Amino acid sequence: KEEVEAAGAAAQEFGVPLLTLTRHEGVARDRAEVVRFGLTRRMEAEVLADHAVLGLGLGRIAILYPKDEYGREFEALLWQAIEARGGRVVSVSGYEPTATDFAAPIRRLLGPQAASAPADTEPLGDPAATASPGGPPPLIDFDAIFIPDAHDKVAPIALQLASSQVSGVKLLGPSGWHHPD
Repeated sequence: KEEVEAAGAAAQEFGVPLLTLTRHEGVARDRAEVVRFGLTRRMEAEVLADHAVLGLGLGRIAILYPKDEYGREFEALLWQAIEARGGRVVSVSGYEPTATDFAAPIRRLLGPQAASAPADTEPLGDPAATASPGGPPPLIDFDAIFIPDAHDKVAPIALQLASSQVSGVKLLGPSGWHHPD
């Protein structure tokens, strides 16, 4: 990010056109000489929200995100985009980027939720809401789960969602899901 900002400032100063392949929105702001090509996280969140809320009619959304800069930013952007389209974020949970066990974050998605605004803190959930084998199914009060992470995290998360008896919901994610694997 620092490199593209420096190049943008230099291009503007010397009046040299610069075409950048970056997701960073600010690089072209107030710089007539700089043209940014690249899908920003905000743009991607808005397209995802359009698809889920307006296209598929999914009004109750959960977000399961990695607790890193990318995940926190995407969580906030998705939240804003979903609500701007009339949807509602009913549950949010984060996990450590290096996690391989997603049972606890999934438990936080389930059960009664009181989500009211995006924040860095996790909303309260019912940790006992995940069904135990042979027990009653968990309370799933959402139509879809956004998982703003890469393809290599989605498969283990999907497996753990299934083992937690989470079914009947759409799994949605960003362009990082597109991969031959």
